[in-house]
Amino acid sequence: MSYQVPQHIDKNKIFIVKRSEIEGRLEPEFYKPSIACLEAKIRSLSSKRLRDYALSFAGGVTPKKSEGDKYYSDAENGVPFLRVQNLQTTGELSLDGCIYINENTHNGLLKRSQVSEGDLLIKITGVGRMAIAAVAPKDFVGNTNQHMVVVKTGNTDVSKYLAHYLNLDIIEKIASRHSTGGTRPALDYPSLKNIPIIEGLDFSLIDDAIKAKKAKEEEAKGNHVKAVEGGFRRIVASPHPVAIVEIDAIKALMDADQIVIACGGGGIPVMEKGYNLRGASAIIEKDLATGLLAKEIDADVMMILTSVDNVTLNFGTDKEEPIHHMTIAEAKTYMEEGQFEFASMLPKISASVNFLEAGNGRKAIITSLDKAECSLTGEAGTTIE
Repeated sequence: MSYQVPQHIDKNKIFIVKRSEIEGRLEPEFYKPSIACLEAKIRSLSSKRLRDYALSFAGGVTPKKSEGDKYYSDAENGVPFLRVQNLQTTGELSLDGCIYINENTHNGLLKRSQVSEGDLLIKITGVGRMAIAAVAPKDFVGNTNQHMVVVKTGNTDVSKYLAHYLNLDIIEKIASRHSTGGTRPALDYPSLKNIPIIEGLDFSLIDDAIKAKKAKEEEAKGNHVKAVEGGFRRIVASPHPVAIVEIDAIKALMDADQIVIACGGGGIPVMEKGYNLRGASAIIEKDLATGLLAKEIDADVMMILTSVDNVTLNFGTDKEEPIHHMTIAEAKTYMEEGQFEFASMLPKISASVNFLEAGNGRKAIITSLDKAECSLTGEAGTTIE
């Protein structure tokens, strides 16, 4: 006897599956016509599978929390131990709420599940959305548990493409269709590796939307965001430094005839709050920090190395003129005239003037690394005194 579902019935809620079509699965969701047809269409458009892009697949384990001291660590000394909640459907990792393991665990018990830059991470167990994917960012070192898989592709761009692709709602439906289990669904390795991949999709609109969303989130925090080519840039203050926290240690090391490296640019400055220091939403201006350091240690010569051999007037024009020597007064005049770019040469000149005015018999030199030695004798570079 042949059975047919009446026309007025939603065939995704009530449908008939022939016994010959049963694939060893009994859950109705697997045979829902809309999902089955969708997967068949995707597979017809692609001959590639996820396994075709992978050099390796690996999963981790969760160390016993009852032996926390043996396996776990703090954020400062530990290695990020990623969990499903750290994966975002934007294809990025979030370390909010991340826990950390110690180096011994990372390089021992969990060596096979180590995560590095460009690796693709995919959720394979747990309730909710299946196959959420994210890519480990530049210079990232971490590890993961058994609820996601580490896919090494050997190419960050490939990993990013696959993450965007797997995070599509259509592909998530296919992944969920092949997951098994009741209270805690899981996607086994054969099913994961067999996910069909369509090449050549343009995810630029998704990337643009993600960047715009991040920009709005930064603005909501009170930060200034500027649109630039390729996305957005968060603009932060670069305040004049007033003190160097480590100055006593720097002086002590110098007194011991040690070469000291200090006050690098691009870091996060701190502010005093009571008896504590807290990070500021700003960036250290390396040239002004150099000027302050030179003043604090009472240096005779401050040399700032940059990408050009000399300071120039009328930079970038046909009237460009290199300066080999200038006085403090001349430097101030040129700054008032706007001769120097705000985020380039201006802070170098300003730092030099501040340093020179704080003591007698000093000189400041601005030049390139190649000309550093001969600039000390005045044969190259720009000397201010």
